Amino acid sequence: MADGGTQGAIDNDFGDAERTPRERLEAELDDVGAATHAGLDVGDVAIDLVTRQPLMILGKSADTLAEHYEREDFDLATYKQHPYLPVSVDDAVFECAFVGGVDDLHSFSRTYDYPAGRLARVPFELAVDDGGDD
Repeated sequence: MADGGTQGAIDNDFGDAERTPRERLEAELDDVGAATHAGLDVGDVAIDLVTRQPLMILGKSADTLAEHYEREDFDLATYKQHPYLPVSVDDAVFECAFVGGVDDLHSFSRTYDYPAGRLARVPFELAVDDGGDD
């Protein structure tokens, strides 16, 4: 029921009935089994949401876009399509290189700085069979 009634409460654990929808969704995200967007880290592969190309995250350039702007004098917040993406001034900035084909594995492209909001982390660890019954 949209009014927050008890219909369907029998299908939920008792603890779920005591949690707000926000708390329940946050718990579900914790159970995904892989680092999500907020878990971008060095060594991850991410998809550039603009070009749809894979990138290797080589390092963290800045903790925020403001810090990057101050150091590099370059505005990543309003760069090209960034205003239309989930890019915020609080985004971390990552140094990335394009991942080419197998023939290109011996060398990287130039590196580029990307705000976290332009990157979608690829959860490769979910492809590994952990021996579970799933």
